[in-house]
This record gives sequence, C-alpha cells and structure tokens, in this order.
Amino acid sequence: MKYLTVVFSSLLFSCNSNFGPDDLFFSFDLINEEGISTDIFAEGENILFSFSILNQSEKTVTIKQMDFSNESDGNLLGDFFRVYGKEDKGFMDIGKPYNSAYCQYIGIVGTLAPNFETKYQIHWIPTDETSSKIFCQLNLDNSSLVPGNYVTQFDVTLYLSVDGDNYVMNDKSFRIDFVVH
Repeated sequence: MKYLTVVFSSLLFSCNSNFGPDDLFFSFDLINEEGISTDIFAEGENILFSFSILNQSEKTVTIKQMDFSNESDGNLLGDFFRVYGKEDKGFMDIGKPYNSAYCQYIGIVGTLAPNFETKYQIHWIPTDETSSKIFCQLNLDNSSLVPGNYVTQFDVTLYLSVDGDNYVMNDKSFRIDFVVH
C-alpha cells in the first residue's frame, strides 16, 4: 500500500475569488519499471519519482514559486525527492536523483491552464530522456537502492497568482514509505 500524506497547514485566499483550496490537486507517486504506482520495488529497479499538480478550476493559475526549502539546507529544493534509509536509530540520508534544478529559471515556474496538469519526474538513476526539464544537474553517481526500508518526504509552499490576485499555499507535506527487496 502506498502511503501519501497531504497536510494543509494554511491557505490564504481572498474572499471574492472563484479560486479555492480544492481547485489544485496534488499527487506524489513512486512508479516502478512497469509504470505502476507502488511502494514495493525489486532490488535494482530504477524508481521513477513523480509529483504532479492538476488545476481543476476554470481559471489559469500561475505558479510564481515552489519553495521546498527546509532548515537543513535552505535552498528552494530542500528535500524534494530526497530518499532516507530507515534504520534502528533513525534515518540515514541516501540522496536525491539530481544535484540542482531551475538552472535557467527566469520569472515564473509555470502556468496551469484550466484542467491542465504539470508533472515533475525523474528516475533515481536519472537520464536526460526521462527527467523533467527543471532538473539540470542530474546525480549520475546514484546506484540502485539496496534491499531495505526507505522514506521520501518533502514539504512545499506554493506562491500563486490567479486573475492578478496572489495566493500562498503553505506547508503541503508529502511522504511515501517504501521497500526495496
């Protein structure tokens, strides 16, 4: 069973807008080599990390910034797609499938037309052909995950604009516990 946790800590909206918290749908999945979303993988399998945002509203939504920062490194991507091994004494940082993103970032992150979905995807052992364009420095040193229990989790704050009004979606949390055997 896949574990996905979505937490809305706070959402700031103006009172007269037709845009609301249920207008964006988020999905975070780990996908096996058969294209199936799962939390159980075979040793040597190249896991695809996938995060998507679907605009279910009738309005165009501009994503001005996505902040995945955390206290450990403070950069805008923070723990996005980072993997931790579960150990008796806690978690061990295994790494991420990329070293950097948004290397050519200028202005907005993206625009979501009504009923449009954007996806950010990258394999654990990435290739240019299978990675979203935002990942510009791939971590080609990754090796296959060894058998064990893992977790990938991140928080994100989105800065949005809809019809000239600005919104902030704070502290959306995503987590998947998974196993490699």
